[in-house]
Amino acid sequence: MSKIARKEANLVPQLIVLLFLAVMSTRLVASAFLRIAFVVPTARRSECAAKRMGFHSTIRHMASEDGEEVRKSYGIRGVGRNSSVRLETSTGHVIQSDVPASMGGTDTAPQPVELLLGSLLGCTQATALYVGRMVKPRILIDHLEFDLQAHRDQRGALSQPITTIPTIPARLQQVSGTITVHLKDSCQILSADQLHFLETQTEARCPIANMMFASGCQFNITWKQIPS
Repeated sequence: MSKIARKEANLVPQLIVLLFLAVMSTRLVASAFLRIAFVVPTARRSECAAKRMGFHSTIRHMASEDGEEVRKSYGIRGVGRNSSVRLETSTGHVIQSDVPASMGGTDTAPQPVELLLGSLLGCTQATALYVGRMVKPRILIDHLEFDLQAHRDQRGALSQPITTIPTIPARLQQVSGTITVHLKDSCQILSADQLHFLETQTEARCPIANMMFASGCQFNITWKQIPS
């Protein structure tokens, strides 16, 4: 046997070993990928589903790996009769909604969309106070004055036939109006940059505004300050 043939014969076992190691490495990588892609998310979804079971009587928080509370949860129960719904939150507050007589209701409480706008105002108020406290120099708000209007295309809810999904969205299309800022220090005048900062940070951090933006609703709201 020639030297070249002997060398080639000696390489065969080495190639077999290398091929075996390559196959095993590929299987290990694939196994790890499958665990990350499927097993871990499934476990997390199961954990979240378990936590959603039942009615939460208190606001719950979920801690991240570093111990920081990152999830704030809410619970609500309600009973609907005819056009009216009576709701009770997990924090013990009672809310009611109805629709006008022209829509088949009894007009005994605000409409659901009016409650949505009310939620936007309440969320904006709380968020603006937080932003004002945290920024340096502080913007200490005494109160905000809201004057807002909203509209939607009724065809999104009423279009026929009822068996067909409407091509027009039922959501609010636009919210417009003004928000007037009144500060605790009546002598403090906000610059244009400060007022813009307060507006953009509040809208970005308010969960209700965030959801409405995500739905495609346009905001045409002017923030202003009227000095005392």
